[in-house]
Amino acid sequence: MSKYMIKNILKEKKGEIILGLIFLILIGVSYLYFKKYYGFFHSPEKMKEWILSYGNYSVVIFLLIQMFQVVIFVIPGEVTQIAGGVLYGTLYGAILSLVGISIGSSICFGLVKAFGKEWVDKVISGKDLKFIKKMLDLGSKKNVIFAIHVIPGIPKDIIAYICGASNIRFRDYFIASTLGRIPGIVMSALFGANLMTGNYVLLIVIAVSMTLLFVIGFFKGEVIMKRLFKRRKQEDSTQVERQREHV
Repeated sequence: MSKYMIKNILKEKKGEIILGLIFLILIGVSYLYFKKYYGFFHSPEKMKEWILSYGNYSVVIFLLIQMFQVVIFVIPGEVTQIAGGVLYGTLYGAILSLVGISIGSSICFGLVKAFGKEWVDKVISGKDLKFIKKMLDLGSKKNVIFAIHVIPGIPKDIIAYICGASNIRFRDYFIASTLGRIPGIVMSALFGANLMTGNYVLLIVIAVSMTLLFVIGFFKGEVIMKRLFKRRKQEDSTQVERQREHV
């Protein structure tokens, strides 16, 4: 390849190259932090102590953690959401988690738009990619995205990458995914907020409910989605037939 061709490529792909370098730097920094503070990401109490050690910047650190756990999807999201409740209470913790996660999802969506659809195949496993694409074909993509985020147990963080590679508008993805995340985030924040109170009855009820819903979603999520949207299609067809009869 000649120097002239290299210069043209660098000129045409300048934006993508800069974004790529920034992303690689973020990945590297996040990996080093994750490796060093691995135990914190599996313990809301330890995470609380670590985040509060940043003083006035603790909220910024928490938002960054929520963003990165979506972009890199190796940090357990449930733990960080529970930590939000431990740190800031149910309402404020849930809001901060939702803001951080929504920003992280937006970054994922934008990365795919910047680097192209082929990049998704390198980031997402073929099995997960096939599964999510199959789910998105069940019905209205906005409704499917919302349902996927509401039902526990279905992988969510990778959806931003896959939707970024599709013809789904960012606004539709952002609204559907953000609204769909609210119930799960609120439940996690509620659990975290009560973790230090000694209210074991409430904690057990929340933990059992969340675990049960997660297990059902993990093993039966696909079945639930298919039945849900099959019924929706039948209702839409019936409504169309009725409209034709009135005409």
